[in-house]
Amino acid sequence: MGTPDVCSRRLGNVVKLVEEIRHCFLKDDEEVRMSAVTSEVEAAIRDNVVWAKLSENLKLLLGGSQREYDKLVLEYSIKNQLRFKGNIVRHVRRDAEGYYDILLKYSQNHLMLFPYHLSDIIVRELRITPFTYYTGIVTDLMTAEKSYDSLPNFTAADAMRVLGIGRNQYIDLMNQNRSNRKFLRRTRPIRELLPVAPIPVAVEPWHLLCAGNILEADVKALTRNEKDIIDMVLDEGPQICGTLDSAVIHALYAKGLIYFEVPVYDYDYVYVTTLDGFVMNRVLGDYFETLLYKIFVTIDEQSTVKELSETISIDLGLVKTAVSLFCRLGFAKKRVTGLENLALHKTWADYMVLPANDDSNLDDSLTTITTDLADLSTSLVSPGAGEHDEDEYLLSAVEEALSGGDSMSPIVSETSSVAALVSPSVLQTPSDAMSKRIAFIFDSTLTAFLMMGNLSSSLKNHAVTLFEVGKLADETVDNFIDELQNVNLFAEGEAQRYSEHARTLLHTILALRENAEIDLIRGESLLSLDRNARLRVVQKSYKLLVSMGPISTEACSLSAISLPHYGPPTVEVTSYWWRLYLYETVGSGVPSLLIPMGCRLPRLPAMFHKCKRVIVSTGAHEPAILTTDNCLVAINDTLMTSPIFLQAYSNVVDDSEIVNVPFPFELDEEEDENSFARHPSVLALKEKLGLGCLVGYIVLINIHKNLPKAEPKLTRQNGSAASALNLTNGGASSKHNVVTKDPKKICSPKQKLDKGESFDAYVLFDCVFGIPLFDEHLNKVICDKIRRHDTFNLVNFSSVEFTNHALSEATQELVKRFRSNDYQCPFGNDSTGNQTPFPTQMIAYDEGAKSLNRVPYGF
Repeated sequence: MGTPDVCSRRLGNVVKLVEEIRHCFLKDDEEVRMSAVTSEVEAAIRDNVVWAKLSENLKLLLGGSQREYDKLVLEYSIKNQLRFKGNIVRHVRRDAEGYYDILLKYSQNHLMLFPYHLSDIIVRELRITPFTYYTGIVTDLMTAEKSYDSLPNFTAADAMRVLGIGRNQYIDLMNQNRSNRKFLRRTRPIRELLPVAPIPVAVEPWHLLCAGNILEADVKALTRNEKDIIDMVLDEGPQICGTLDSAVIHALYAKGLIYFEVPVYDYDYVYVTTLDGFVMNRVLGDYFETLLYKIFVTIDEQSTVKELSETISIDLGLVKTAVSLFCRLGFAKKRVTGLENLALHKTWADYMVLPANDDSNLDDSLTTITTDLADLSTSLVSPGAGEHDEDEYLLSAVEEALSGGDSMSPIVSETSSVAALVSPSVLQTPSDAMSKRIAFIFDSTLTAFLMMGNLSSSLKNHAVTLFEVGKLADETVDNFIDELQNVNLFAEGEAQRYSEHARTLLHTILALRENAEIDLIRGESLLSLDRNARLRVVQKSYKLLVSMGPISTEACSLSAISLPHYGPPTVEVTSYWWRLYLYETVGSGVPSLLIPMGCRLPRLPAMFHKCKRVIVSTGAHEPAILTTDNCLVAINDTLMTSPIFLQAYSNVVDDSEIVNVPFPFELDEEEDENSFARHPSVLALKEKLGLGCLVGYIVLINIHKNLPKAEPKLTRQNGSAASALNLTNGGASSKHNVVTKDPKKICSPKQKLDKGESFDAYVLFDCVFGIPLFDEHLNKVICDKIRRHDTFNLVNFSSVEFTNHALSEATQELVKRFRSNDYQCPFGNDSTGNQTPFPTQMIAYDEGAKSLNRVPYGF
């Protein structure tokens, strides 16, 4: 019994914890309700539903106030940069110019991208160009002395393209500004430090030149050639840049008298290039940035823009706007631009292809196309497209352009002079017989290794592409392979881990490409799409999926798909629930205790009394290995914010306690009595889980291994994980108390028992699905097994799908068995299919019991 003061303090802590949990429940309920209301209101605004036609239920939720609805309409329209004409905001605010002024001010204050889709209003009528827009943003940042990292990623990339001000230039300007104040004792206007004109931007010959806000005084200062082009654009409408003098175009752009439209049509094919000039600062989270990342990861070189829109269920106009921006920034390119039947001006010679027997000079305009586009077009041409079909299409395209059809952007549809740009893309479609690809799913740890290591001079652009785009298509994989082959090799330290990951990734790509083309996809990027969109994306383009192993929970975004998946079939398989399922299924495993968040351990359970170390896993950080004599404080502190999976661990922590057993299995392995493939737990898993058709490795651990006489070698420390568990004072890990490592990511070449050892010393720790990248030897063994077994053969697909479905159902059934039916988690939404279900009661696995048991609080 404790003293009254101690009991009182304990009671106070319990009451405080209960109040915190209750507050979270109430807060969550209110957030859910408000989110539902906001979603309904936004849907009504998008559908242009006026107050009079709003549903009675929604009116009631808005308190019966039309003024409140009008306020939300204006706010949503400005945040989403909606056009005044054609949207409900015109009924709320009558003044179009005032509306656009507010929209621009909001966009600048929130560091949003220039609204290129409104250029006909912003540039032509308000005389605000991208140059003046970004100049204002940079001026405001420097005045407030904010860092360059304040700029969101896409805004920073576009500002650098227009102003030529990147991170280094911004720092130099800030230093100049501070020097002026310090030494000259006066404030020089920041605007004087910034460029006076935009730098030359990359312009493709298929871009459209449009007239900006041109005053009479502007015309007087123009040359004859510049006046001719301005007159042509004013009289005839937008012109294709490739038909005009390139130098004159850039001169007019520098004077702010023109702007460029980047037309994107329903039947265009677009592909993403390796990112060059992308700025990794921060994510803003506004509507358009979110849309850009969704489209980044779903752009498919074999799908039209219209098909892309249908696949991800996003408005076609929004998709065109996003794709147009990608093309403008140089992050994406059109496969076919429509220049095949147009005469390019001689100043666009770099884009021309001369016939082999043509000895003519470039004095005259030539009907040509770019080399790259010609190569890309060849594979897309439909051999059956005759002249009659083409003529019919051209006629309909011109008619649609003249009538302002929906298939063109608002500006482009005002003229028929650009109709020729549409037809080639429509007529050239990929062959239906084109085989589907393999998708290799990885998580952000891989991109971190590729970025952080000084592996090669130009590998970083590919790493940035893998992270930001979330996808590297097969068309650019060849170049990526070349870069991986040039990686600098390191023999020790963190650099060794980075170079090992690069080499194993190279081996994996080459092995998978023996079976089909391959796309690399970051699992976390797919989460920007809703579940149905994710399924449509992968089912449309891929014949099978392969995951890296192990893969993080956040990247496990493709549960319950109707495709063969050589990886975790559901999110639960990446969590502690999976290990509990394995132990109960096999009847053997590490003594374990799953503890819900909010519980407190008064003492260690008896199952841990024989061990000197335990491993603590939360799912949010790398696991931490602690000594049993001083782990309770850290465990109880961590339980305040997350559940814990507590397991017995070996006394030895130098990695020799771990054994990895790869599968599919070989016949000679099973015949060798000393091979770990003959371990009873491995044999049981092979039979009960159907591992013969899957890919991965089983992790065994020797929890009875004795400490060597010498001081044990401790593995890499991870201060962030240690501090997250409150394991140390001052953030410094003590090598005697905590070791941070994941037993699933330990390099262990051991495949057979040592002399004098028995299988009894090793127990099952985990079973990981996928191809590992952390261990070059294990990676090579598994890739070789895939080749020998022809694992990716079509004959095996049905077995893989059946096995994955059975494992998903069995694991989810175990979760349901040990969770309260009426429990609603206040700290996460389980309905996303990507979050680990929280435990609601203590669950224990003890070797003696051979099954899972509920543990009463206080035990």
